[in-house]
Amino acid sequence: MGTYSVWLIPEAGTAEHTRWTRLIAALADTAADAPVFDPHLTLVGSVADAHHATRVAQAVANVTPSLELRVRDVQCSTTTHQCVFCPVAPSVPLLRARRHGSAVLDRPDTPYVPHVSLIYSDMSLARRVTLADAIEPTAIPDRLRLTRVAVVDTAGPVSEWEPIRAFPLS
Repeated sequence: MGTYSVWLIPEAGTAEHTRWTRLIAALADTAADAPVFDPHLTLVGSVADAHHATRVAQAVANVTPSLELRVRDVQCSTTTHQCVFCPVAPSVPLLRARRHGSAVLDRPDTPYVPHVSLIYSDMSLARRVTLADAIEPTAIPDRLRLTRVAVVDTAGPVSEWEPIRAFPLS
């Protein structure tokens, strides 16, 4: 399994980025095993090395405009990294970016569920549902504006994940 991921990210310092960051941090405070992480939408994960991930990020940045995506209602699942999350409407430009990134890696098209995770945790399903239900709808922006593509070292625990390179979307 690769140790790098390619993320689409909102511009740091914007009101939207601040809202996502505060929500993720607040939810992390609700579970002992929940780390704080940067708001993002994973475009391509499990990339073997930084060089390949950087090639993907550059290629995507060169052909993808800034994206404004519709955020859907909060949901939960049974996985750690989609414990509680917001699905994002899979627009044509987003799916093109995903397909382009996969092609750079010579990967086949695979199912893709674009989303913004709000908390990573191994909490029970009942607790996930309760937490998702407790999130005020006004806490979630209804749009997600993504302006950069980043290469992130995702080896090890989430607390050690490190962005290593970012490119503006065209």
